[in-house]
Amino acid sequence: MRGTEGRGRGGRRGSPAILAGLAAVLGLLLLMGLLPDLFRPDTGPAPAPDDSAGQVRGPGGGPPPPGTRVTAVGDGEPRAASVEPDGRFRFDPRPDGAMRYVAEWGPLRVEAPAGEGPAALRLPDLFTVSGRIVDGESGEPVAGAEVSCGGHTVRSDERGLFRLDGVPVTGDRPPALHVAAGGRPPAIVAPSAGDPWDDLFIRLSR
Repeated sequence: MRGTEGRGRGGRRGSPAILAGLAAVLGLLLLMGLLPDLFRPDTGPAPAPDDSAGQVRGPGGGPPPPGTRVTAVGDGEPRAASVEPDGRFRFDPRPDGAMRYVAEWGPLRVEAPAGEGPAALRLPDLFTVSGRIVDGESGEPVAGAEVSCGGHTVRSDERGLFRLDGVPVTGDRPPALHVAAGGRPPAIVAPSAGDPWDDLFIRLSR
């Protein structure tokens, strides 16, 4: 009987030590931030972000100009999205293999990487226009031609090349270029939205 009582007293003496050890372990888990994870149900991998939709803003942060295009560029053929008047767009279905989204309007262009959730694009407030001016008959470069666009004016060099930086965007359409050269009728050039504004080729008549 004495032996039984000794074991009982020993068990009672061990219980506080065990409880203290458990409390220490729980406290350590709390400090490490692991305790909530032990009781959180396994829901599997997090869903991939939905990057099939997004919004494009126009210059100044407002709605984009009419005719703004958004395309997905990647491994395959570029795919166009439907763009709402407020700039919201969606690809349906989601373009597989897309690496970046491109928003374009006239000379304005902006890109954003795909695969990072809803894309947010904003068209720049300024753009660059450049190109080459040649004689419409001989194809020879026209030097000294005056090129004006959006309040900016430059002259073509001896190779007929010109470049205008920092041209502001005003209104709801790209501004036209006014080209004048001595002894030739002036020309007004209005590139379409799909033309490369950084590589224009302008022929002047005599």
